[in-house]
Formats: sequence, structure tokens, C-alpha cells
Amino acid sequence: MKKRIIGISLFLMLSIMAGCSTKKETTATKETTSEEKNTAKYDSAMEKGKEAIVDKDLTQAIASFQLALEYEKDDEEATSLIEQVELYKEAVALKEKKEYSKALKKAVKLVDSKKGSTSLKQYGKELIEELEAQKDTKQAVEATDGKMKFNVTKKKNNTSDNPDIGYFELTTKKGTKQKIQLDVENLEEEELTIEQAIYSAWTSEKGTIEYKDNPEGYDSSLTHKMSEYITFEEGNNFTLAPKETKTITAIITIPKDITDGDALGGWHLEEKINSDKKPQHRYASITGVHLFVGQTPKDNKLSIAEIETDDDLSEMMVKIENPIAKTEVFKHLTIELLSKEGESIIKKTEEGFKMAPNSSFEYELALDQQKEISSGKYVVKMTIELEDGQVATQEKEVKITQ
Repeated sequence: MKKRIIGISLFLMLSIMAGCSTKKETTATKETTSEEKNTAKYDSAMEKGKEAIVDKDLTQAIASFQLALEYEKDDEEATSLIEQVELYKEAVALKEKKEYSKALKKAVKLVDSKKGSTSLKQYGKELIEELEAQKDTKQAVEATDGKMKFNVTKKKNNTSDNPDIGYFELTTKKGTKQKIQLDVENLEEEELTIEQAIYSAWTSEKGTIEYKDNPEGYDSSLTHKMSEYITFEEGNNFTLAPKETKTITAIITIPKDITDGDALGGWHLEEKINSDKKPQHRYASITGVHLFVGQTPKDNKLSIAEIETDDDLSEMMVKIENPIAKTEVFKHLTIELLSKEGESIIKKTEEGFKMAPNSSFEYELALDQQKEISSGKYVVKMTIELEDGQVATQEKEVKITQ
């Protein structure tokens, strides 16, 4: 009898233990399944968000990344992408409000962000180019009150100019002379004096083509600056009466010894402040000038001109030169630092850079602090894929001393 009772008790205990084990396994299985479902939903939301960025559906992109955060709380990638999309939206909105300086700050912040979407960074670069280079006739509203003071329109009276675009695009010949004109309207109820200048295009360290002012120094390959062969009938200053519209004229005298190819520049207009104490911002406008002289070179001549490192070895400056009269559009730019034995130490790739004809810029390569850079000889390898299908490659030895 006792044996039977003991047997029954043992059976019940084993049954209970088995039941508990089954419940635990079921619970664990349910938890695993739930995690897998959440991961799948997160991946799906992130994919839809990235697709929305490509389509420039920014509202949908933000909604998708916010949904992803519901499945992966505090996810760094989703959070970073939301911040980038918001920056781009804000920059575009400010541009539409003609608050160009504020828009530029937002776009630069987007491009400088370390992580996130390469597509958004590319949109940011394109926006920076619109705001700074302004190939089309655009008004750069920089007044503190955001008020337009004058309006500029290209006068379409030159037979060699493309009439369908807002900037000047002229096919010309060496030793010839021609005129281009702008209509400038004073929107103020008071007299307005405007300064004008011509600037040759140059390339910024962000890989954008600049027109609005002079750099610290032009590349030595630019033998003829636009300011040397474009002059103004009105001189460097002219005055508009209240509400007056005036046609102003620039005279282009192409040098006989100018290099065949493209010449890029900008016709810059800016209100002149007579007071000794000038305000921080003034209203300005720039109209692009693109000249085609003879035959534009077909083959690129891109090269590494110089390599320098700073004293604390935190960064390396790679000077890239475009010594010919041809605008170069990069599809991809890759700069790689190699050991003398060929081991890759640092590799960085950029998209969407552009270089003005006869220009150079310094590309900053941040040296990886996690990898020891000791004194010795290294190799910098440059690979540039161009939009026209050409590929430029070069390796240059550099000696690093501590």
C-alpha cells in the first residue's frame, strides 16, 4: 500500500514538473516569436522610410522611422534619420521663404552629419549649391528683415545665349566681344545704390562650385579670371531712383590667348551701404555666366597636387586639382590611406562633388584615432568616378613625421 502511494506521489510530481517545463518552453517560444516579429516590423519600417527618402516623400519617411522606433526604442539609426529629414525639410522651407542664410546653415549641418542617409546628404549638397552657386538668376536675401530690395531678370537679347534658362550660357570665340544685360528693378520707395562685380567660379572644400565671391587664392591653372575680361558700362556702382527699372550691361572681351573650354563665373549685385557702420547682412543677387570657348577638353586631368598633415596628426589635407577648362562632376570620390605594404588604414568615399574649371580644393581626411599613425612613409590613393564614365586614379607617397 505504501509503495503504491509513493508511486502515485512520484508520478504526480513528475507530471507537475513536466507541465512546468512545458509552460516555460511555450513562454520562451512566444517571447522569441514576438521578438522576431518586432525585428521584422522594424526592418520593414526602416526600408519603407529609406525608400520614401529616395522618392523625397519626407512626411512618409518620418512616419516610417517613427514607427520603427516603436519596435526598437532609442534606435540610433532611426533617430539619426529623423533628425536628418527634419533638417532637410527645414532648409527647404527656409529657402522657399527666401531666408537663404538660415537655409544654408541647416543644409551645411545636414551634410556635415557623420551618420545617416547618403541620399539626404546628397540632397543637402545640391541645396547648398543652389543657395551658394546659384547658376540661375536668384535673389540671395540676406537682409536681417528678409525684405527684397531689388529684383534681377536676365535680358534675353543675345542671339548666342540660351533664352530658356535664368543664367547666361554663351558660345563664343577668342578675340571677340559681346554684351550681356540684366534688368534691375528697385522695389524700394527710396534711392538705391548697387555695387556689381564679376567672380570666376572656384571649388569649395565641400565639393561645390562657388560664384559669389573670391576665394583666398585661385588655382594657378586659371590664367584668365573673368574679372579681367568682363567690364561694366555703368562702372562698378550704379544708382536706381525709387521704383526705377534699369538695364545694366556687361561687356565680354574674350582674350586671344584664353584656353579652349569652359569658363564659369557669377555676375554679383549687392546693395551698397553708405553708412560707415555697415549692417551684418545686405541684400544680394548673383547670375551665373557660362562661356564655351572653342572645344571643351574631353579627357580629365584630375590629380593630387599636394598632401599635408596637421601637427597633431588628427587630419590630412589632400589637395585635388582640375587644371583644365572643363567642369567635372563626380559620381564617387574615394580617398584611401595605405601603409607602405599596401594595408588599408583609412578609406573614405563621397558622392556628388563638382569641380569648377581650372580649380582645386582641399579634401579633409580625418585620421582614425583608433589606429596608430606612426612616423614613416604612406601612400594616398585617389579614385574618382565621373558622371561621363571616366575614372581618374592616382597614388601619391606621403611621409609622416611626429
